Amino acid sequence: MAQYVTQQQMVDRFGDQELIDLTDRSSTGAIDATVLGDAISDASDLINSYIGGRYELPLQDVPTILVRTCAEIARFMVFTVADPGEVANPYQSRVQWLTPISLGSWG
Repeated sequence: MAQYVTQQQMVDRFGDQELIDLTDRSSTGAIDATVLGDAISDASDLINSYIGGRYELPLQDVPTILVRTCAEIARFMVFTVADPGEVANPYQSRVQWLTPISLGSWG
């Protein structure tokens, strides 16, 4: 299944250092593409679980809001600190945004 955000889009949105801090579990000093890729896949799958009942997948044209939504969910999924603060709020907002889509009351 298609992914809604790329690693480069994640870097553009959150920066190299943040993604290194979030994914570099082996202390290599680089973004762990596997860890980030898994989070992107998981976030894309979560989005699909919400929109798949309403829209034919894969989407032919991905709205920018889904790219941002996927990025924020993936970021939350790799966040490992006990109190994610600024990361949890966008994640919760995005999941709340997806709910009416799954129910057919948006767009």
